[in-house]
Amino acid sequence: MKIITFLLKVVFFVVALVMFIPAKITYLDGADQKAWLATPAKVLKSELGVRKADDKGKSNKKDNEDESFKITLEDTYFWNVEYEYVYGGISQKREGIYVSLKSSDGNKAKYLTRSKQYPVGSKITVYVNPEDSSQAYIDRRTEGGIESWYNITRVMFYLSILLFFTPLLDKFRQKEEPKSEAPIIERQ
Repeated sequence: MKIITFLLKVVFFVVALVMFIPAKITYLDGADQKAWLATPAKVLKSELGVRKADDKGKSNKKDNEDESFKITLEDTYFWNVEYEYVYGGISQKREGIYVSLKSSDGNKAKYLTRSKQYPVGSKITVYVNPEDSSQAYIDRRTEGGIESWYNITRVMFYLSILLFFTPLLDKFRQKEEPKSEAPIIERQ
C-alpha cells in the first residue's frame, strides 16, 4: 500500500510539474504587460468577424455507430478590429481579431456589442509595451484566463510538493528526536 501511495504522489507531482512549467513560461512572457502603459487609440475598423464551421450540421458518425454520437461544429465569432495610436511621437497601427481573455467563448452578442460600442473613429484604450511601441493589446494578456491558469497550476504544484515531502520531513524529525531511555534503578 505504501508503494502505491508513493507512486500516486510521484504521478501527481509529475502531472503538476508538466502543467506548471508551460503556465509559468506563458505567465512570465506576459507578466511584463502589467507595466505596459495605457495609451489612447483611434479605431480604424470595427466589425463582427465570424469563422464558419466547415462541417456545420455534418455528423462524424460511422455507418455502424449509433445516431446519438453526433458532433455539430458551431461558428466562432470575434471582434475584427484595427486601431491607431501614437507612442513616443511615432504613429503605430495594429489590426487583428479580438477575443476576450477573460473567457474563451465565441459569443456573437458580446462581440457584436463590442463592435457597436467602438465604431470607426471612436477612442479606445490600448496597452503599449514601453520597450517596443509596436506591441500593443486592447487587454493585457495577464488578465483573465492566463493569470487564473497560472495560479491554479501553481497551487497544484505546491500541493504536490507538500504531499510528497511532508512524510519525509516527519521521518527526519523522528530520527532527530532523542529516544527517552528507561530510568536505571540501582540496587542497594
